[in-house]
Amino acid sequence: MGATFHSGPVYGAYANLFSVSKENIAASASALEILQIDIPADEDWIIMKVQAYCDVQGNAGDVDVEDDGVSILSADAVLVSDGVVVAAVVATGGEKGALVAGGSVLTVDVDNGITTAIEDLTVNAWGFIRKKNPTPSDV
Repeated sequence: MGATFHSGPVYGAYANLFSVSKENIAASASALEILQIDIPADEDWIIMKVQAYCDVQGNAGDVDVEDDGVSILSADAVLVSDGVVVAAVVATGGEKGALVAGGSVLTVDVDNGITTAIEDLTVNAWGFIRKKNPTPSDV
């Protein structure tokens, strides 16, 4: 049987695209970058879900995921102590999720209030990777 190219909207399975953890984020932190990913030029990422968890929320702590400095979330994920928060992703026209084009820089930024540190923060994103111009070795 020969190789088959996927002609649909994505290539591969729904999977965890990134996971980042930070043990402590000081009070008064503003736009603290905790992750930067350079998306490979031969891929597009379609992010379907972003989720954040922390043991201690800090004081008005929140998380933002940005594509080349522009948020892909409808609103920052406002952290809750000892709880999981799912942030709504803004779908790109014609996609089911947020399209992060190949060659883009994806970042995760955290803001915190002025009185209490955020402790044990973990941020995950799930979605699909679309290969651009796949070759038979990619299938």
